Amino acid sequence: MSYILCQTENHAKNLLTASLDPNFKYHNLTHTQHVVESVKKLVEFYSLSDLDTEVLLLSAWLHDIGYIRNPEKHEDASIEMARVFLEEHNYPEDQIKKVETLIAATKMGYEPMGLLEEIIRDADCSHFGQESYRETAESLRQELAKRGVVEYSFGEWSQRNIEVLRDEHQYYTSYALQNWDPIKQNNIKSLLMDR
Repeated sequence: MSYILCQTENHAKNLLTASLDPNFKYHNLTHTQHVVESVKKLVEFYSLSDLDTEVLLLSAWLHDIGYIRNPEKHEDASIEMARVFLEEHNYPEDQIKKVETLIAATKMGYEPMGLLEEIIRDADCSHFGQESYRETAESLRQELAKRGVVEYSFGEWSQRNIEVLRDEHQYYTSYALQNWDPIKQNNIKSLLMDR
């Protein structure tokens, strides 16, 4: 592991452990670690260069640190915080810009341009295509309620999840389409049976 990657992992872990409001039951260190692991699967599948791999992993570690500062605009806050951290470690400017672009690509509704953006988007939503989806979704429901954003009944939450998975989300990489999308489709079917 490169020096900057090691420093970034430690930085993200420290921030998300010590500074994040405990009401973030979903957007926390566990989610970030899951995104990092999903990125690793994707970069291995695509045999990406060391530099592309590093930029993607830096982006994965830093993509949600902005929840500490501004939950409503967390991507923008994450970009600002990532830049400060990477500049402090003398990371090259052109690579910082790539990290910023990849973090911005995690915004809901963003259409990715190129494989790296597709990878970070698919990794950020890889939980949609996991057997553990229900537990993960419940963590998000609790987070929204505890933070006073919105409270969903069980039925309302199932309906909202159906809308997101069926109508608002898609996987982009061939890896995710082959490995995660079939499980996502099963998760949709399971949610539909709840109605």
